[in-house]
Order: sequence, then structure tokens, then C-alpha cells
Amino acid sequence: LKSCRVSEKAFDGELISINEKWNYQTKLGREHYYFEYFNEKIAGVLQKREEYDTEEVQRMEELRAKLLSMKSRGKEMVTHENIDECVNEIMSSPTVRFNYVVLERGRIVHPKNSGNSSS
Repeated sequence: LKSCRVSEKAFDGELISINEKWNYQTKLGREHYYFEYFNEKIAGVLQKREEYDTEEVQRMEELRAKLLSMKSRGKEMVTHENIDECVNEIMSSPTVRFNYVVLERGRIVHPKNSGNSSS
């Protein structure tokens, strides 16, 4: 019986070639995976950033409109500059009496004695 021993050197070149080919294909697959994965992540971050920027622009426009609205109503508001004028206007305005009752059906009933009676 002859020994059926296979020489390892006979397969070294072929095995190395197969291994290198497999390593190369694995490397390409890994690069493709990470390329796709990171592109998806980057696209997601960019989309979120775009949504945030859009919301921020809208919020700033709302604040700008609110500010302009408040500026246009500045004459109606009491400020340090016009407080004396506003107090004088209030003090010189006629007195409003809210001393009455509104019944369930909407009828207003004023008190019988609206003045001060000294008895």
C-alpha cells in the first residue's frame, strides 16, 4: 500500500487564490453594505435637518408676525411713555355700573335703589 498522503504544497497556490478571491468579494460586500448603510444614515440626518429648518423658518415667521402685530397695537398698550395719558383717560371716562342681574332667559334686572339712601 502506498501512502495516500497529499502534499499540502500542491494546493497552496490554489487555496491561496481561492482565499484571496473570497476575501476580495467579502471586502466588496462589506464596502457596499457600509456605503449603503451610511448613505441611509446621512440621508436620514439630512432629512431631519431639513424638517427642523423648515419648522424653524415657520416659527420665525410666526414670531415676526406676532411682533409686527404687537407693534401696530402699540398705541393701545400702556407703556412707560404713555402711562400718564392712559391714566388720565381712564380717570376722565364716565363710570360704568355693572350692578344688575341677568336672569336665566336673559332679562336684565337693575336694583330698585341705585343711589345711596340715608335713612
